[in-house]
Amino acid sequence: MRKRLYVMFLGAALGLTLFGCGHKDAKLESEEKSAESAETPQETQEEDAGATATPEPTEAVEEEDGSKKEGKYEIFVDEKIRIDGKQEKFQILVNPEDTRDAKMRVGEAPVKLERVSVDAGYSPRVEIEVQDCTGDGKDDIVLVMGYRVYEIQVLTREDGKWKEVPFPEKVWGDDDLYFKRQGKKMRVGVTSTKEEKVIADSSNDEWHRSYRMCKVGKDGRMIIVDSVYRGDDVNNIAGKVKLTMRYDQASKAFKIEKTTFSF
Repeated sequence: MRKRLYVMFLGAALGLTLFGCGHKDAKLESEEKSAESAETPQETQEEDAGATATPEPTEAVEEEDGSKKEGKYEIFVDEKIRIDGKQEKFQILVNPEDTRDAKMRVGEAPVKLERVSVDAGYSPRVEIEVQDCTGDGKDDIVLVMGYRVYEIQVLTREDGKWKEVPFPEKVWGDDDLYFKRQGKKMRVGVTSTKEEKVIADSSNDEWHRSYRMCKVGKDGRMIIVDSVYRGDDVNNIAGKVKLTMRYDQASKAFKIEKTTFSF
């Protein structure tokens, strides 16, 4: 349970000025009362505000429901992973009020993010893998996040600082796959690669993207597979489109190497 500390300041003027045989001088008493009544309401309000202000928490605290928070962020992932033979703490923190407001940490070091896929933050599934994906002989962190439609993020260390490796921007767009009916044929295209395939289809059903699966190959290549379905039944699968990407040393980003249509 979160504990909050409220600090209260109570001021009292206890000037017991004695004069003669224990009698207080009447004139002095009158001056003290005048000084006390001269205190402005604004000063009193400022003192009260300072007394009840709650400091921003700087450490993670556990809520009654078992979740952990750090300031405005909820700690969504808090795992220990082994990187280059050393155990490190890996965290994903998400603002519950705005899931686009997210950050990641490896140990105490922040990760520079290129994009936010942390709707991923509130997906029920996050897979973490560690392997060399950039060809520098050092471990990278691979995150596969989502539900039904997955996204993949790769974190690498450069000059001692962690950052996300960029992907082609259009890959994650809802319109990266497109479908155009031409009579008894359907044209399936990929915006990011400008490749198309025409498939015979005797139905008049519309085609849609369905599930998306992401994985990393043993050679460090990234593989994205989109399923395509006909009509209104997501289980009526027409085929799949697979993108294979590999890290490009010159641009320090992943680039699409191959597009495969399976229909």
